[in-house]
Amino acid sequence: MITDPLTKEKFTPQRSNQKFANRNNQIKWNNLKYAEKNKYKVEIDRILTNNRKVLMEMLESRNENLILKENLINNGFKFGYYTHVKTIDGVNWAFVYEYGLLTDDEMNFKLKKHG
Repeated sequence: MITDPLTKEKFTPQRSNQKFANRNNQIKWNNLKYAEKNKYKVEIDRILTNNRKVLMEMLESRNENLILKENLINNGFKFGYYTHVKTIDGVNWAFVYEYGLLTDDEMNFKLKKHG
């Protein structure tokens, strides 16, 4: 007899490498491990997805736009969450996927779709 790590119930294994009383317990155990391991990543992905949506809506159908920092904040944009930095014409742009953001000054930003 061995003990199921999820439910702590005792059972007789059918195979030499069996650790769980049934397949559902194994699936639940693995899902719980995955959720805990990726909790931080899921939150970052949610913020990046929202930032991308905000930039996409503010750019509308244009390739480039000048926007106020206040408008970004009011639409739920979270600064400090970017996918990468890319140098364009010697200037570093912060990107959220295909949308680049460049500080024009403290209150204005250039927004550009790239790629």
